Amino acid sequence: MRSRLECTLRAAFVALVLAAVVTGCGSTPAWIEIKNDLGHPVELLQCDNNLCVDDFHTTGKLDAGDSFAASVSSSGVPNPWLVRELSGKRLGCLPLVMPKPTEGIVARVSQVVPCQKSYNESEFWPPQLER
Repeated sequence: MRSRLECTLRAAFVALVLAAVVTGCGSTPAWIEIKNDLGHPVELLQCDNNLCVDDFHTTGKLDAGDSFAASVSSSGVPNPWLVRELSGKRLGCLPLVMPKPTEGIVARVSQVVPCQKSYNESEFWPPQLER
């Protein structure tokens, strides 16, 4: 059964793709799986800026063990997600950076890092093992 967050994210992605088609711009969309490997549910917020403050595109609860596919830019533009406890306590960010189209990337919630003003756009995040 799909979580509410996954359905909301898919709807947001469809809107984003339609906007890109209408305007004729944007990089090729790609996907990274976000998996909650913690033993408890968390709140995920798709950030409007790298520091993940103020505005958020999508928010939702991700139960322990669940995952969903998050759309990302495949041209190195960071796509940060804020991870919070359900109480509102910030755990950190999942920056999600994909410098080139790649399949099968999984970002685990336990990999959060401090939210930053900028991220290296030429390095994958989460870090990729040699294939």
